Amino acid sequence: MNNNKNSQSDKKSLTHSTLDGLLWMVSGAGVKKIFKFLVTVVLARLLTPEDFGLVGIAGVVIGFSKIFYQIGIGPALVQRSEVTEKHLRTGFIFSFILSLLISGIIVISAPLIAQFFQEERLISILRILSISFIIRSFSVVSSSLLNRRLKFDRLAQIDAIAYAIGYCLVGVVLGLLDFGVWALVGADLAKTSLKVLLLFMSVPYSLIPKFNFKALKDLLYFGTGFTLGRVFEYFALKGDYFVIGRLLGSGALGLYERAYQLMASGAEAFAQVLNRILFPTMSKLKDDPKRLLLVYRRTVALVSLFVLPISLVMFVLAPEIIRVVLGENWSGAIIPFRFFSIGMLFRTSYRLSYSLAQAAGAVYGKAFRQAVYGILIVVGTFIGHYWGINGVAFGVVIALFINFMYMAQLSLKLVDIDWNTFFRIHFPGVKLAIFVGVESWFLVLLFRSILSFDLGVILSVGIVVMLSILLLIKFTSNYILGEDGLWLIKTLGDYLPDKFIIANKVLKSIT
Repeated sequence: MNNNKNSQSDKKSLTHSTLDGLLWMVSGAGVKKIFKFLVTVVLARLLTPEDFGLVGIAGVVIGFSKIFYQIGIGPALVQRSEVTEKHLRTGFIFSFILSLLISGIIVISAPLIAQFFQEERLISILRILSISFIIRSFSVVSSSLLNRRLKFDRLAQIDAIAYAIGYCLVGVVLGLLDFGVWALVGADLAKTSLKVLLLFMSVPYSLIPKFNFKALKDLLYFGTGFTLGRVFEYFALKGDYFVIGRLLGSGALGLYERAYQLMASGAEAFAQVLNRILFPTMSKLKDDPKRLLLVYRRTVALVSLFVLPISLVMFVLAPEIIRVVLGENWSGAIIPFRFFSIGMLFRTSYRLSYSLAQAAGAVYGKAFRQAVYGILIVVGTFIGHYWGINGVAFGVVIALFINFMYMAQLSLKLVDIDWNTFFRIHFPGVKLAIFVGVESWFLVLLFRSILSFDLGVILSVGIVVMLSILLLIKFTSNYILGEDGLWLIKTLGDYLPDKFIIANKVLKSIT
């Protein structure tokens, strides 16, 4: 009997920790996205598409190199059941040595990379940004320990503070001072440096070098599979940037990159938050198949309910969103943005499958699928470039869909459910999306004829859609939300902190 009570208590404790972390991460991500939106609005008017394109090309190189500066040491520290002081100190010194090596390689190879992309300015940009690897190595252990301890509130605070100071302060000031592309470079370095400092202050650890081969072996088995998957995933995530930068130029890449980032600032950002929480949470449940299945199922349902309606609203409002956020000169990003909106569910849901695979230790199965995904992205982008960035965006969405299905196949195998159940989990989200999509289409036509300014159309449609969703859930919750959606609403109502009294009452009134 006591064991039963303890089990229930543990379950509630983990659920509470996860939901508490979700609230903090969503709040932190929300604040960060507000800052990012404001920065985008300002810098899009101070900088040119070529400036964003240059940093986008440099980001392809820097982002790919990030995969190797720790070879999965951080995630391995989170996933392991037991971590000792030897693991921590060995993980730090190994990451630091790799960071020095990678930074040096970038400095030496910068002229060749610039020559390949036919952009001489990339040499100095890459060499300056290479410093960030050495800086980041000091946060590998601290960040991993915070994730392992489910300290999502602190992680959210650090993310928001670092971005606000790095981009809102340093980036905007440099932009106003006509530093051009260096405003983006300076902002990124400032953000990285502050984030590392805050992480280390939150979880200080010994920097005295101590190397243990057994501890390294423990970490590298998981870390190597994780890194292999990251390599393939990176080709998938940045393969389109690579092809566009080489074949269509930095101007086209700037338009494409802004369209993609606008999509990412919406529902996909929510999936990233879930990912950061789910990996450590699922890692704790990897030896409890029933609870692992429940977490996966409910998360898939949540993402479907959240992402599908938003994706259709973004599709309908694409012209207004682009003009308000980026300005009149960015009309070439409207169609790519619409394609990305259609593929938003595929982009977010497969990330949840990644978290499950990592937590279950299936990093090599995940890596193989990421290799297939990377090939699909590059092929789709190459074929699509003949029709410009619109063709590229279409090719990318097709690749996203195939990867979504392939990763779902691995997830279903890990949690032992069938395809019929998987698709039924999505039904509530599909029903809500159909309602929202039809409603928003008519609302946009109405408000475009009444209002003369884009922001007014966006706000009017958003407010009416939100109110109608609340009414729909209030009176047809069983039909719209389904079993998992109802569980989510009830659980949030039970576990929301007391300071969210108003939100708590709203949730309870719905149910």
